[in-house]
Amino acid sequence: MPARPALVRPEDAAITAAMSRTLNALAVLVRALGDGEHTINLVAERTDDRFVRGQADLSVGTAPLRLAVLDEDDLGALRTLLVFALEGSTVRRAVLVATTTAEPNPRACGWTVRNGWLHPMDTTELQPALIPCPDAPAVRREVYDAPVLTQIPDTDEEGPPWLTSLPSPRTATAPAPPRSPAPSAQSTPRTPARSSSTCTAAATANAHAARKCP
Repeated sequence: MPARPALVRPEDAAITAAMSRTLNALAVLVRALGDGEHTINLVAERTDDRFVRGQADLSVGTAPLRLAVLDEDDLGALRTLLVFALEGSTVRRAVLVATTTAEPNPRACGWTVRNGWLHPMDTTELQPALIPCPDAPAVRREVYDAPVLTQIPDTDEEGPPWLTSLPSPRTATAPAPPRSPAPSAQSTPRTPARSSSTCTAAATANAHAARKCP
């Protein structure tokens, strides 16, 4: 069996620039999603042919302004993976899907990583990734067009406290599968419809999303 390609750690300057874009991207993403309970899934194909995934649950409100994170470790792992996805040298392709709790069905939209930023994903590509897996509880998600996320120029300014207080990915060698710790006792948001009952969005050789059942 051929050996997997080796991962080469990006330069510190490249990681720092990607961290700035990540803080901006997540802040813009949260504002774009608006009020509600949201599950953020990020799946990336690394250059060593491995798929890695991060997932975080957020509860957002605007009147008054509030943001609650179900598990800060989950968000920290997702943020680290997004840093490497936006930096690009260790990730071939990546997909981010946001699912929002809604009635009668959860709503979902997606973005692909291109040129160091998140770009809206075509709904015809996203729809097959959200088909329930065989023998799994069927949670159907309504697919809609993802909003355009306006890119903010890279700066050295700190982002929102809920992002900058998380562990820094500067010392990471490559995006790796995140841990799945128990929910924090301080968690407040209601858990949205998670993708455990549906197929995971995953980057593939010829598409931006594909089904990956347990």
